Amino acid sequence: MVSFYASARSLQIGLAVEVIAITSVAANLAAILGGILVFGEPVGSGAVGISARLLAFCLVIAGAALMPAPLRVTSGLPPNKP
Repeated sequence: MVSFYASARSLQIGLAVEVIAITSVAANLAAILGGILVFGEPVGSGAVGISARLLAFCLVIAGAALMPAPLRVTSGLPPNKP
């Protein structure tokens, strides 16, 4: 319940794209940790499997962070030339 109000308040005072991205990451991370901690889902079998899955998750987060922002649309009119 607290996270819902925090997300709604963040959308009111912050930039929507950034708030939605952070909310999405937090929701996915909570679901993954919930599956591991509450339901006892295995992360992998052995050190290599666990390391590979954690590295893959970190690479996905890094890729999302490095994704370029959308470009702003200009008026479409050519600049005035003297």
